[in-house]
Amino acid sequence: MRPPTTDRSRTIFVVAPIIFMFFHQIVLNLAARWHFNAFLNSIDPTGSLFDLTDPAVVQQLQTQADIQSYASLYMSLIVIPVYIIYLWARHRMTKSMPSLERVGASDFLAGLSVITGSLGIVTLWMVFLHLIAERAEVVKDMLDDYRDLATQLVPDQSNPWIVFLALVILVPIAEELLFRGIVQGEMMQVIPEKWAIVVTLVLFSLFHMNPVQISYVIIPAFALSLVYTLTKNLFIPIVMHMWFNFVGSGFLARLTGDPEQTAEVLFFTQMLFILIGTFAAVHLYGKRKRARLATNQGDIDENINHF
Repeated sequence: MRPPTTDRSRTIFVVAPIIFMFFHQIVLNLAARWHFNAFLNSIDPTGSLFDLTDPAVVQQLQTQADIQSYASLYMSLIVIPVYIIYLWARHRMTKSMPSLERVGASDFLAGLSVITGSLGIVTLWMVFLHLIAERAEVVKDMLDDYRDLATQLVPDQSNPWIVFLALVILVPIAEELLFRGIVQGEMMQVIPEKWAIVVTLVLFSLFHMNPVQISYVIIPAFALSLVYTLTKNLFIPIVMHMWFNFVGSGFLARLTGDPEQTAEVLFFTQMLFILIGTFAAVHLYGKRKRARLATNQGDIDENINHF
């Protein structure tokens, strides 16, 4: 059921998500610029060693600076407290935002199964894109651009603990507070749940900007929004997002010391979890449906008793 809509809720629904999405991106860009300038000052105080008008030189320096990991770290430390304060204020106004219903370990396991299955679908999609790239030059160019971006996101010489803290822990918290907590939360105040999910996953996907990323991020975005809707607990998509980044960033493979063998094991595991994750999503849907029926029956019994 859609909650009652007022002029004030419509204004918050439209303005707050847009403001916070811009805020998130602006802070990330400023953090990246600050870290890059600090890195340049540390290796070239006089500013005479590098030709910063050459894009190739700048890209190489940005990779050396591990700019994405550090920028994500600084950004997350700034935006997370802001999002928490906003959600705390909104929770005082409407208890359904953010949703923090009591859940059990089985709900977390179901969420992890769903997101692991989404990793499998993403893997199959990337295989499909590579097959298309053999015949379509435009797709090949997009994949090349994506590989360059991936190298910048997690360069080989990056500090693994900075990568872990930033991309596996803090970024999932920041993005889930923003997209599931604020964006989806505000939309669910004024539009039906299914449309709130659709709009949120589209915005979440477009937020990543790169065409290849957009094409596959929509899959885990749907999984995150769906599980949040079914479990009514924001902590579950946060943990799901952490697991997705932990595996998807290659951090898990790097920890094993045998990336090729790990990648092979992960491939078959993800394929298996496409099926397991589907059953887990059906289980969560059934559980939510039974909870709603029980609530409706309780309301009916209470009205009869009052009558």
